[in-house]
Amino acid sequence: MACVGGARHARKVTRRSSDEERLLRARGALAEGDLRRAVRHLAEALARDPGREDARALLDEVLTRASEPLGLFAAPGREPEHYKTLALYAYALARAGRYQEALDRLLRVASLAPGIPYLDWAREWLDEPAVAEGVDPIRFCEGLARWLGRYASPRPLSEHERRGLEHLAPVLERLLERHGEVFGLLILSASALRRVGRHRAALDCAERAYALQPGWHAATSVALVHREARRVDDAIAWYERALEHDPTDISARLDLGDLLRGQRRLEEAARYYAEVLEREPDHAWAVPSLLWVRWLQSEQREWLDRLVDLAGGHPPNERARDLLGELASASKAYAAYLPEPVEASVSFLRRMGPELPEGRRAVLTIRGFEGPSARRAVAMHLLRKGPRRFALELRTRALPSPDPRRPRGPVEYLLWEFEGLRPVAAVSPPPPGPCLEELLAIARAPYELEAWAEQGRALGERWGREALPVLLGSMAHPPEPPDDRDAWSWVRHVLFAAALALAYVDTGWRGSLRRLVLLSLARGPMDWSVEAAVVALAHLARSDPEIEQEVAGELIDMATSIPRPGRCCYEPAVLIQLLELPSLPPELREPLEAQLDALFED
Repeated sequence: MACVGGARHARKVTRRSSDEERLLRARGALAEGDLRRAVRHLAEALARDPGREDARALLDEVLTRASEPLGLFAAPGREPEHYKTLALYAYALARAGRYQEALDRLLRVASLAPGIPYLDWAREWLDEPAVAEGVDPIRFCEGLARWLGRYASPRPLSEHERRGLEHLAPVLERLLERHGEVFGLLILSASALRRVGRHRAALDCAERAYALQPGWHAATSVALVHREARRVDDAIAWYERALEHDPTDISARLDLGDLLRGQRRLEEAARYYAEVLEREPDHAWAVPSLLWVRWLQSEQREWLDRLVDLAGGHPPNERARDLLGELASASKAYAAYLPEPVEASVSFLRRMGPELPEGRRAVLTIRGFEGPSARRAVAMHLLRKGPRRFALELRTRALPSPDPRRPRGPVEYLLWEFEGLRPVAAVSPPPPGPCLEELLAIARAPYELEAWAEQGRALGERWGREALPVLLGSMAHPPEPPDDRDAWSWVRHVLFAAALALAYVDTGWRGSLRRLVLLSLARGPMDWSVEAAVVALAHLARSDPEIEQEVAGELIDMATSIPRPGRCCYEPAVLIQLLELPSLPPELREPLEAQLDALFED
């Protein structure tokens, strides 16, 4: 560390020495009467620090000595090309009282080198009321619009770009004091200020613009400020107002779709994306966005397959690629969506497509083990197609070790037992009634962990221990899926909804029923119910250090005893949830991350 600190100090000393040397050379050139050479050295020095007083004083002296000061910076009739010299040219224009022209050039410089605070000069000029009054706000807006146009894409600002807009903010404040009734200046100021987090000032500008000219442009400006400030409901209301002003607009509909999708208000989001596609059927943002929302709503593979086709097209759709990147992100798995099942039988039937051949029988030999819930989902899928239409026989080439049919540890509650390789439910089907209906209402909704956990809490607290036969029975005997759901998606939804409700059938931890049941499920035979219990346990662990300590130990044991060979359905959940726990020992993090990366690459 001493060497690093010494190197940094040496660099600072070197920079200071270099700056002093430039000023020394500028003074020497001035003494020799070579004013152009003096300007070149000063341009370099002031690019390091535009506020340096001794450098500015020397520049003032150079400009005073020159018979034609503006001619020092470029050939007659031309302007400097390099931003460092152009900045000094703007300085000279202001010194000559030509402030409008100086501002025009300084805006151009700021757009080229936003990280250098040249705009501090403009702030000083505008401190003079007469200068601010004399600025043509329309002309200023033209230059500002060209600058802000560079940031039209949704990418985040770089640090240099952000600093440039922060230096612009005081300039805007001074101009708004004198020209606060100019619509364009208000709109552009709102745009610049919101991008650097000055939401109150930005909202004031946008609302004043709307008061001046109520219409689509100003309403959208207000909406954008609210969106940047994460006031989602206000943003939605103002986007809808913008559409009242211009019912044909597409951009507001796209923003509404994106906002509503982020709020998991998927049906509303789908409506706005669909309205865009009514106007532009091939819109490059709306098409993949609607496919994504449809997949979130139903988890039917066809929507995802179409998104994959878009991402891999010629040319590829970048929005589709970004959305699939979200899906591949381990950080969002089990929080925003349920990862795809790993079972070979599910993948096989998906590849077969919706129309299975009549009267055919297939034998699928796997290297590994597929749990009872996956088998139940496959049976549901085939039965939906017709009992005699297609048959699938699953054969196991090699049973993994440790034996996935046996619990990993002591359990009090067991969903499944086995007769050889055949699973047999160890609990009765769920009794019908309002508790079951409440559970299925959760399962029918698009998956989102926090929302489901809140609904599970309400169910668990309302029914308490009485819910146990319903919740465990539903996990082993899930009802038939709705028509718009794949069987495997539906079964997993029921399992996760039940596990999250089990997390709240009572309170406390040591000696609680919820601890006993969830740990029993997590230790049970390999199955999607283990995956669901792991996510429910980790959800509780994140809010309670006592629970976290025990759950971390349980998940570490699971991660280090995954049945092999073959894929294990609960392995992704164990790794992802474990890596999110703060108490995970540092020496385990790297190997577990490598294990997870290998899964997602696969």
